[in-house]
Amino acid sequence: MLHLINLASVRALEEKLGRTVDPVRFRANIIIDGAEPFSELDWTGHPVQAGEAAMTVVERTERCAATNVEPGTGVRDLQLPRQLMGLYGHTDFGIYLRVDRGGRISTGDALSISHKRTAV
Repeated sequence: MLHLINLASVRALEEKLGRTVDPVRFRANIIIDGAEPFSELDWTGHPVQAGEAAMTVVERTERCAATNVEPGTGVRDLQLPRQLMGLYGHTDFGIYLRVDRGGRISTGDALSISHKRTAV
């Protein structure tokens, strides 16, 4: 499984919280930019292509207390699951991808999502 986050979602969360949130906090394997904020949460079941890899979005990522820790200092400075629940009614941030065909993904590669749903 790979984990993907959307920088537009990080920026939207920062705006709501009134502070910077380091994307590293979410421990993603793939970080995208250019999609609408939180649009990735609606991609479950959709095929995704990035670089040479083909993947399927399996589920949304339910956040745990590990995201409360600032990665640079180790200080517990946020209560992200609680804040996500208060702001959005859920604790999801990011998505999990199942790799269907492995291959190289490089910085700058386009990511495409098929609108055709597939069985997960």
